[in-house]
Amino acid sequence: MDQRRLQRPVVVGAAVALLVVAGVVVLGIQQRWWRPAPTVHLTCRPGCPAMPTTVPAGYHVVFSDDFSHTALNVHKWFVWAGQPGSDPAGWWVTPRRVERAGMLNLDGTVVASGGNPAWPHGGEITSGVGARHAQVYGEYVWAMRSAASPGTSTIVLLWPKSNTWPPEIDLYESDGNARKFTTTLHYGTAAHPVAVQSNALGHDASAWHVYTAIWRPGAVKVLEDGAVVTSISSSHVPHVAMRLDIQTQALHPGATAGSTKVAWVVEYAPRA
Repeated sequence: MDQRRLQRPVVVGAAVALLVVAGVVVLGIQQRWWRPAPTVHLTCRPGCPAMPTTVPAGYHVVFSDDFSHTALNVHKWFVWAGQPGSDPAGWWVTPRRVERAGMLNLDGTVVASGGNPAWPHGGEITSGVGARHAQVYGEYVWAMRSAASPGTSTIVLLWPKSNTWPPEIDLYESDGNARKFTTTLHYGTAAHPVAVQSNALGHDASAWHVYTAIWRPGAVKVLEDGAVVTSISSSHVPHVAMRLDIQTQALHPGATAGSTKVAWVVEYAPRA
């Protein structure tokens, strides 16, 4: 299991604001907007968006999963167990049958025992998976819905293949509020980490959406249903091999049990 260090900076709305939260320097940035990407034509299966039928120009498919098997494909994914790094309230127990009914089910369960040993009165156990494939730059597309669940975070992130933190790119991170999420770039050093954050407000995560994350030199942006909702431009955007992780975790012992579903994932890499 990877002990990832997921920092959660306080949201800052100003364009050039600086603050320190738990030793982490946070730069609040105003969103910079790109023109929406061309519409991808989808053929929908019942209940959720279908996987893309076209490939972005200049890219090729390097990884995909529609979670249509009876169990998680362990040749494609790692599974998480135990306590997430820098999250003393969280506890992962990821069953191999986390894949069912044609979806990846990252649902939380409140237990009285068998979870985090630090919980005196029980708490929530959650799940997480990480792709075995890693690459430098690319596009990541996934269909997801996540119920409102105060205190339970849903995170889709890029983690370094070297397992040395930082860097880290949290493409989608919520605190259980279905009306907002953040995109955060982590850089610096483990002793002196810095985070740059962009915020998306007003969406409804409890409905199905298709998210597209584009990671390029000096820039990261995330689209929801074809419209850009978060973006970060920085010379600190990493140029190292990174892998895609998808996980939920409790932020405190009293967290409301979460329910996050992922219908499919597709990763594209730039053509040589």
